[in-house]
Amino acid sequence: MSKSITIPASAAPSQPILTLALITGRDGGDLERTRRLGPARFERMVRAEVTRRGKTRPCLRIVRNLFTALSDPAGVLTHRPGAFERIAWVLGDWDRARSHQVDVEAEMIAVLDELELTNLVTTIPGLSAVGAAAILAHTGDLRRLTSPRAVVSPAMSMGPL
Repeated sequence: MSKSITIPASAAPSQPILTLALITGRDGGDLERTRRLGPARFERMVRAEVTRRGKTRPCLRIVRNLFTALSDPAGVLTHRPGAFERIAWVLGDWDRARSHQVDVEAEMIAVLDELELTNLVTTIPGLSAVGAAAILAHTGDLRRLTSPRAVVSPAMSMGPL
């Protein structure tokens, strides 16, 4: 009887995907090849992949559970290549979205620079230039607002920046 492997709900959703990205990119779904790496080498490779994609470190519990699942014969093996293909698509979308986010944030800061507000807004503790640009984009022309509270009200509806 095979052991069921579960990913904890409290873990960041990107951790299993990033770990599976390593498997997808490395061997295209040939799980036996990845399993032969052994747990320590697999963990080092996952750590490198997670870092490359902007995270600080992987959740080792998830990495160990996924490594254990590599040798689990349960499931429909013929479906695995399709699953890995879908994972690759998700990661491609994610990489494009992250790249687009960087471009948009640079444009937002450029607008602040044009308005000569970047130095001023970055003196406010806890507020980044991107956060200030987002507030300004959300509130519009500040001259139309009558008080500081009028600025805070729409900014608070945006959620954390």
